[in-house]
Amino acid sequence: PLDLKAIKNRIRDEDITTTVQFYRDVMHVFMNALMYNGEDTEVYQMTMEMLPDAQACIEQLLQTEAAVNQPKDGSGSSTPADTAGAARGEEEPKHEEQEGEDSDASVPTKRKRRVASERASKHLRE
Repeated sequence: PLDLKAIKNRIRDEDITTTVQFYRDVMHVFMNALMYNGEDTEVYQMTMEMLPDAQACIEQLLQTEAAVNQPKDGSGSSTPADTAGAARGEEEPKHEEQEGEDSDASVPTKRKRRVASERASKHLRE
């Protein structure tokens, strides 16, 4: 299980060293909340309310980082939008798979996560 305290500890222990890794873990917490709580529960409703704000805050951080890290001659290969898109999973971020990530997850668990993610996306579009 992953929660905000575990994310804090992972940052402290330098297991999370990038904003993209932080984004991934925060989204994991949200997806777990959606996957393990029914749509009619308070936890599910609060998650749906908080999710867009959390995404917006982290994407703003990604854009700021990209702008700060942009070469002064403007020849950078990625844009802030590219960085934010990669963090949302639009492009696969290149990172080594860590022990305990989805590599061990059973097919039903992966399916549950996909369904929860699709449900969240649907609600965000409404």
